[in-house]
Amino acid sequence: MFFPPHDFMSHFIANSADKLIVFDNDIESQQKQISNEKLDMLIFADIGMDIKSYLLAVGRYAPVQVATWGHSDTSGLDNIDYFVSSKLFEQTEPSEAQKNYTEELMLFESLSTYYYSSVDTATLNKVVERSRYGLPDGVPIYIVPHTLFKIHSIFDEYIYKILDKDRNCLIIFLDGQKQKLKQQFYNRIQDKLKDDKDKLIRIRFLPHQIMLEEYLSLLKICDVILDSFPFGGCNGSFEAFSLGKCVVTLPSKYINGRFTHGLYQKMGILDLVAKDMDDYVNMSYKVANDHDFRMELGNRILRECHKIYEEEDTIVEWENFIKDKVSPYIKVDNRIITQTLENEDMDISIYIY
Repeated sequence: MFFPPHDFMSHFIANSADKLIVFDNDIESQQKQISNEKLDMLIFADIGMDIKSYLLAVGRYAPVQVATWGHSDTSGLDNIDYFVSSKLFEQTEPSEAQKNYTEELMLFESLSTYYYSSVDTATLNKVVERSRYGLPDGVPIYIVPHTLFKIHSIFDEYIYKILDKDRNCLIIFLDGQKQKLKQQFYNRIQDKLKDDKDKLIRIRFLPHQIMLEEYLSLLKICDVILDSFPFGGCNGSFEAFSLGKCVVTLPSKYINGRFTHGLYQKMGILDLVAKDMDDYVNMSYKVANDHDFRMELGNRILRECHKIYEEEDTIVEWENFIKDKVSPYIKVDNRIITQTLENEDMDISIYIY
């Protein structure tokens, strides 16, 4: 870790590990700290969400180095050997999916992540009024709950079409913590809609919801959640589904635009997976304005969403992957390796960054 444990999640991770290393401040020292562990495998939970992780990933610290989709993109680095993903999150044809990665793509049958739901019974049953967020009753409310850097200009056209089709709706975006991004995004929208004030005033920005409870409450009062295209959501969809909320999505070419589709596949619900922009707009409108359809589908999501949380198959596949990839580098007799793997007591040194 770059910092000592300081909140629930960092303490949870620290308490779950056999050993915790808190990095020194400079990259060179951090590289030495990792090298000194003489690892058999190094797993980067993300590469590129922070410049520090990217700089560290340039080096070779273990015979096997792995990235996964904490940052949903290839690292582009020669020293990262594998990228762990899921068949549910990638294009149907593995050879096509492989073209998006410099690493060898490992496609799990599972989701490849063991995700905890953030919603308890009290949160699920909590009654929230729209007035709490300064929003009116009696109008359809759409929300794009993603950080603004994900909102590509391609998706602007989807927003304009929804505003044109649903003349009574509001579309909500979250400010985020970087005001420059908000201003750039708002300027882009304003330039397009400068001659159509009616549409412009129906786009609303709400403050970044620092507390998870406030964020979940905001999702509850919205009629439909819009998964942006081509860069979509992941955590937001996990959280929305745990509330039984309807998320409209259009899968794109890359993994960062396919998470919601993958979660829907896992749940066996494909009603809101669009095939193109017009289909996306029509689906969004139907969810927002057809109360019975929205409630029926939301209840189906609540019944099936247990399939995407705490998935045991993910653990099994990670265990098998780790054993398979490090075994060539364990310098013992092959017969002993086989017996040891079967008995699951091989002493393998793994560091998850």
